[in-house]
Amino acid sequence: MPMSRATHPYAREARFLSRFDPGVALNHGGRQRSKQLAELLSTCSVPTVPIPTPRLGSYLRALVRTPVRWLRSLPTLLRAISAGMTLKGAFAAHATRLALHDVPEVLQRRRVYLETGLDWTMLASLSLRELDVPHVILPQNVEWLVPGQGSGPFRSMRHAKAFELDMYLKAEEVWTISELDAATLRSAGVREVRCLPYAPPAEIDARWRAIAVRRGGTSKAGYVILG
Repeated sequence: MPMSRATHPYAREARFLSRFDPGVALNHGGRQRSKQLAELLSTCSVPTVPIPTPRLGSYLRALVRTPVRWLRSLPTLLRAISAGMTLKGAFAAHATRLALHDVPEVLQRRRVYLETGLDWTMLASLSLRELDVPHVILPQNVEWLVPGQGSGPFRSMRHAKAFELDMYLKAEEVWTISELDAATLRSAGVREVRCLPYAPPAEIDARWRAIAVRRGGTSKAGYVILG
């Protein structure tokens, strides 16, 4: 695992932008991964903030309240369209750019750990590059390897894969969830890749250990599968 000690060379004055809010119910694997990463990075005093979901209301309020910022960030909208995003995806990328102005580490160009999926979180990487913010990408999956995966906010799978690969190539480092993902990225020319496998966060680990204790005195006629 990349962080076996309480410090990491990238951890000082950094921020973790998580895909899911680690404080909500851990009712699926994506949220459990966000929680795992938040707990791990907290050992290095890296605080977590979930990336806000783009909303039309917030987007329009930003136009009214901060029109100069809104206009100055319009190139993000144009770059998103040229990168193959749908119109809805491009507006989501622009809204995410506006939301990142509320993250002090972004404005101060300090390091950011960005957790991504095939949604607005991936689009945030475009803004980090535009703002020249050093960042480490922590993808929940290499999305083009997921069977049946759609194109998300992009017009086609070709555009989605091209943007995703470019995101990895331009990051300082990429931490994947599996060795397969890491090997795939290395074969695609991404140099700074390491594997950070999933491990259950403390809440899930405690739940499983409690189940193991309750089963300790029972006969084992089969397997208990916990998802």
